[in-house]
Amino acid sequence: MSQTSDESLIVAARNLVSQLRQSLDIDASVRLWDGSVLPLGREVASPFVLTISSPGVIASLLRRPTLDRLIRHYAHGQIDIEGGSVLDFGEQLAFKRTRKSLKKQKKSDLFKGLWPFLLAPADKPGRGRDFAGDETGEVRAGAANKDFIRFHYDVGNTFYELFLDPEMQYSCAYFTNHSNSLEEAQRDKLEMICRKLRLRKGERLLDIGCGWGGLVCYAARNFGVEAHGVTLSEEQHGLARQKIAEFGLADRVTVELRDYAELTGQYDKIASIGMYEHIGVKNIPTYLQSVKGLPGPRRPVSQPRHLPPRQEGQTQVFQPGRTAGAPQVHLSRRRVGRYWPHRPGHGTARFRGPRRRGLA
Repeated sequence: MSQTSDESLIVAARNLVSQLRQSLDIDASVRLWDGSVLPLGREVASPFVLTISSPGVIASLLRRPTLDRLIRHYAHGQIDIEGGSVLDFGEQLAFKRTRKSLKKQKKSDLFKGLWPFLLAPADKPGRGRDFAGDETGEVRAGAANKDFIRFHYDVGNTFYELFLDPEMQYSCAYFTNHSNSLEEAQRDKLEMICRKLRLRKGERLLDIGCGWGGLVCYAARNFGVEAHGVTLSEEQHGLARQKIAEFGLADRVTVELRDYAELTGQYDKIASIGMYEHIGVKNIPTYLQSVKGLPGPRRPVSQPRHLPPRQEGQTQVFQPGRTAGAPQVHLSRRRVGRYWPHRPGHGTARFRGPRRRGLA
């Protein structure tokens, strides 16, 4: 990029920030690629600074304004944050006053400010570490399932320990109170699941996609069940076995490396928390058929909430997948038979008393 064009983009960026400052008026600043720091509010006192490494980053986000691309630029250091976090920035932008002011911004002025970056070359964010196979699970099965799970989870338990609770729960927590810690919310989630399953002492529980063994251990310790978990991750399997030994549950809890399509055994209750959405829409009948084929009484099968076909940021941290909507699940379960999916967290705000206990 020539010096002249770079200088013109610096001028354009400064003008753009000036326009946004009038609308946003938040306690934050922007550092441009030339080192200049520009306020995003009239009276900025906060140390929060959003750094943009080059005009190509703005050009890139204009061409593809997605959260996934924003995360990739951040992950590769092309966008940086000082003096706070993305959440701090988001909280300021979330105020109704800020949103109303932005709506009043003249679109023509904003377009003029952005136009130079539409003509500038874009910086492509690096893709980093991506799964080479079928991420969505449309045609994935057998050995490919194992490769997929191990790609995401066998990066080492120390990585997941950085942001998960002590029991290593990787599905949504259940906050009964906003002041609760993550550890408390994850424990409440396990308690809620066990109660909605109506677990009774001596029953056999199967957890499909058991992760690091949090649910099977909790259910055995607090509800007296015999629990069995399956996973395809060697790292999860190893830590789950270690946890079982530490709790002295070897006579009541087992875990094994096994695909959902190869399930065997007889169980009274079955849970599948945060795994179902990753099997692929086309594999739903196979998944439900595998559960139906297990001897035992009528049982619930968890159904996750509907998500977009490709979840933003999935390739950076989260295991990707495509979640079926209610019509697809309903059709699949009609074809399979009497097994009915249910959202394990659905309606939990109304969870009260014995009438709702065990309704998994």
